[in-house]
Amino acid sequence: MDLLGMADPSALPTDALTGLVFGILKILAYGALGVVFVGLAMTSFCCLFEGKKGSRHQGRTDIWRLIH
Repeated sequence: MDLLGMADPSALPTDALTGLVFGILKILAYGALGVVFVGLAMTSFCCLFEGKKGSRHQGRTDIWRLIH
């Protein structure tokens, strides 16, 4: 028995609406995973390149490094 179809008699069947919602959620989830992976990659690149110039000013504070 299709209770949702009885409660909302629309032109679209409930399976189509469910498929549309799952499709939208899947796109949003893959987009969020992409943002996470890009953030991890950028963080690792920044850590790699920051390590080379950080040895010159070892022992200094972050504010001193920004000013100089």
